[in-house]
Amino acid sequence: MAPLFPFVVVPPVSTLNELRKEKPLLYLAIVTIGCQEDTNRQLQFAQIFREEVSQAVFIRGEKNLALLEGILVYVAWGHVHMQLSNQLFNLLHMPFAMVTELGLNLDPNSLAITSPGMLRNLHQGRTTAISRTFEERRILLGVFWLGSITRTCFKEVEALRFTSYMDECCVVLDEAQNRSDDRYLVRLVRLQEQAERISRMFYTEGLETFHNLPTQSAVAISSFEKSLSPLPYVHPAHVSIIVLTTRPAILLISYHTLRLHLCKVALDEKVFLDSSPSGSNIFPASSYSTFRADLLTSCLASTEALLSLFFSLPPQTVLSMPYAVWGQLGHAILTLSRLSEVKTPTWNSAYVSSVVDSHELYKRLAARLEDVIIFGMQTLSPPRKLAEPFSHLIARLRELATATPQDTQQAVNVFSEEDVIDSIPFDFFDIDQLF
Repeated sequence: MAPLFPFVVVPPVSTLNELRKEKPLLYLAIVTIGCQEDTNRQLQFAQIFREEVSQAVFIRGEKNLALLEGILVYVAWGHVHMQLSNQLFNLLHMPFAMVTELGLNLDPNSLAITSPGMLRNLHQGRTTAISRTFEERRILLGVFWLGSITRTCFKEVEALRFTSYMDECCVVLDEAQNRSDDRYLVRLVRLQEQAERISRMFYTEGLETFHNLPTQSAVAISSFEKSLSPLPYVHPAHVSIIVLTTRPAILLISYHTLRLHLCKVALDEKVFLDSSPSGSNIFPASSYSTFRADLLTSCLASTEALLSLFFSLPPQTVLSMPYAVWGQLGHAILTLSRLSEVKTPTWNSAYVSSVVDSHELYKRLAARLEDVIIFGMQTLSPPRKLAEPFSHLIARLRELATATPQDTQQAVNVFSEEDVIDSIPFDFFDIDQLF
């Protein structure tokens, strides 16, 4: 699991007893996520973790790096313990708050003395520079990455914004190469940095008021799309074959999620009204449909590529994936369903099915999850399996694979309802309704 989440590092020289003594909640989070042989026991560990965190944070008022690492790991595999009562978004705000409490989100050497919280120290002079550790830089970037994925694929949350100091952390980790995983970490974060730029440019409150696309926005979208390209990634030496095949695929999944985030603006009918716009700063009416169809085509291409990448992942990786990767998969499937609903003269919804047939996709996804569970239980030692809700999900996917178009559409519509999304860790996998 660690190679998929390089933001929290357990030194290889540490023994379990040392980790349990030095970072007890990180140890408990790792035990919880790793207890895949017995999912009932895994849920017991998950409940104990919540109780211990509540005592540490709310009763004893603790705040430290080890506690933050434990919470972040626990939240990163949120699908493992969702049966306890899904508190994903509430839990997600805990690392946001603790990063701020610890001051890890700020450059300690460039704070203005008149900034909030610094006025009390006006009379004190700083004699030595403060240097952040690699561990502190990684955890900050991990909190940003997880929050950014959530904003991109799940729902709008008040997450950390990418800052110049985060950029500095990326540069420091990339250049120092303190660990071979740091280069992979930086590539993940850089992709989400671009996702945040897209959100600021095209998914603000202002865009919600558009009833035709302004020319400058259309040009910016087109320019941004052309500038997107997968970030180069060089494998470190001496990595396992699983890591060798998995990391490039995960990075490409994030890249295609980024493209979806940009191009899915074309799914919004009100932004691309067919009525003739007026004013010199408005995109010509004759170009609306063509430009929109190009974006929809890009959406479909990225969706197809992302789904193919998921099916290429080794079963060991599927068993270990953090919820963010499941969320990217669910986001792509939800986008696919929306692409088939678009009504515009230059877009044929039948083309969507010719590229990715939803019924075949549901059938294939159910089979893949079932194969992964069988592989984990019969091939690996100790045995491993996906969390219990995935067994129910397999049955639900098989139902969708044989459903009529009307039934399928009703099911997909349920996945997008706000009250349902609030209670599940990712849009498509509406596991709550399966129990």
